[in-house]
Amino acid sequence: MKTLPLALLASALSIPGALSAQSIVVDNPGFENADLDDDTRFTTDTADDWLNLGNTLATAVQWTGSPGLDYLGSGYGNSVLILDQRYTGGHFQDVGTIVDNSIYEFSVTIGGRSNQSLNADYEIGLWEDTDTGDGVTLSSLSTLDEVGVGLDSNSDIKTITISWDSTGSSAVGKDLYLAFRTGYTDTSGTDVRQVFVDNVSLSVVPEPAAYGLLVGFVGLAAGLARRRR
Repeated sequence: MKTLPLALLASALSIPGALSAQSIVVDNPGFENADLDDDTRFTTDTADDWLNLGNTLATAVQWTGSPGLDYLGSGYGNSVLILDQRYTGGHFQDVGTIVDNSIYEFSVTIGGRSNQSLNADYEIGLWEDTDTGDGVTLSSLSTLDEVGVGLDSNSDIKTITISWDSTGSSAVGKDLYLAFRTGYTDTSGTDVRQVFVDNVSLSVVPEPAAYGLLVGFVGLAAGLARRRR
């Protein structure tokens, strides 16, 4: 019996593994700031490795031992990112160029601050940069707002996953951003409404269709190899 050349066999066997999720690096996914403690509980400075858009008061890096966050326990590091409804702004990060025929999966933990009302005016998810110059203009690709997240109370915590399929999208080749935006009404009032986000991750899974050509190539090459024998 004639056998498939080892190189072709290895290519064929590698296809299922190649379809598994591949992690994309997110810098400072936990919004860590080691300088925060009981004396300095928060800062409105932009979190390390992230960029800020809009009013810097819209987001704050907050010590996890602060009132309303001290119920979190372990797993949240020294700080989290707070989204404050009173101001318009947010945090975002460029995570690379959008690739065709791929499913992006963005995961984040989000929860309430138990001593305050829930933020009812925010949006988180995947965005593309449509700016053709040196600036950044974000346009949503796949996002959830406060209704989609669906926190039940100011002490509720959820880990959510937002997926987006890039196949055939006009966004292919553009920069992909993770973004946390809040306060579209920019009330700047005294009604403090906040949620926190933490533990950000991003992965990409190639579409099975993207490997159709590879499968066909392996089959064609195998046929040619048999013919030469």
